[in-house]
Amino acid sequence: MPPYGENFPDHIPTGRFSDGKLVPDFLASFLVSKQFEILKSYIDKLKGIVGKDKANNIIGEALTIGVRHCWIPTFSASETRRFSQEHGCRKMIVLGLPPIGCLLIQMTAKFEIPTNRKCLEDQNSDAGSYNKKLAKLLPELQEKIPGSKLVYADIYQPLYDMINYPQHYGFAETKRDCCGTGLQEASFLCNPLTPICRDPSKFLFWNSIPAQQAYIYLANCIIDKVYSNM
Repeated sequence: MPPYGENFPDHIPTGRFSDGKLVPDFLASFLVSKQFEILKSYIDKLKGIVGKDKANNIIGEALTIGVRHCWIPTFSASETRRFSQEHGCRKMIVLGLPPIGCLLIQMTAKFEIPTNRKCLEDQNSDAGSYNKKLAKLLPELQEKIPGSKLVYADIYQPLYDMINYPQHYGFAETKRDCCGTGLQEASFLCNPLTPICRDPSKFLFWNSIPAQQAYIYLANCIIDKVYSNM
């Protein structure tokens, strides 16, 4: 229901509690475009070897199979292994935890006076500790899944930087969300009766969790720093 889906074409809600696309959406678009680039490069080389007409015949008879890449949220080691076995994934990007203590929903629940909210460093410390253990575990898990490539993706530091240095990313507000009062309009509390900010792209948070603009930066960070290692 509105105002979810605010940044989708025609502002159509998709059933997700977000203003638009999420990290997996941007990663999927990137992977599809990369596969088409590889295919085009192959076709050009093939034409140079056998000629245009024969190359067209070969391509016309070919069976195109997409390479399976998997984006994995924060799973346990056993869940990651089971996911690989059940779905046939061999190249996996495993995300760590964000700075949980800086999420608006966590801060609002902790502080009696919402305007005095600040990041909960104990929760951030726990998230950081978990991420270090996860990054260390993945190479060990990779050895147990034949032919696999497991790469850790850090979303903690990029999001933490957005919160502390919003001007570097074009954000104007990181302490309030875009929907409603800006304090804790998560899930159904953000609805057609609650007003939204004029420019969601200036808000790091949409409804106590990051907005589409933040996910764009996170996806680009994963592509720049992680995909090259796949």
